[in-house]
Amino acid sequence: MMMPHQSLDGIRAWMNDEFKPAKTRLQEEGTPEVYSFQVEQGAPSPTLCISQEVFDHHPVDEIIAALDHDHVAAKLRGDPMTHLLAVEPQGRIIFVPRRSWRRSQS
Repeated sequence: MMMPHQSLDGIRAWMNDEFKPAKTRLQEEGTPEVYSFQVEQGAPSPTLCISQEVFDHHPVDEIIAALDHDHVAAKLRGDPMTHLLAVEPQGRIIFVPRRSWRRSQS
């Protein structure tokens, strides 16, 4: 499924606002698709991953409200090596740790 640019741009704008002055890079990965929003500030870089399923069932303003409600930016700042993945079990957006492969290499 093709992702509307406004949804991706909305999440990227939220990340850019939360992690000023750094910018956010967007990557698509895997099947099912996951969108990774990585802060470009050097290693380790806070990264938020959002599954296609979340975008399929929730408008961007609802996703951003969940990000704020669950203090995702603070969690990413506190442990930038652990990526957070937004998933949607039973219709609710939750954020679960997704360990960086780099951590397992050390």
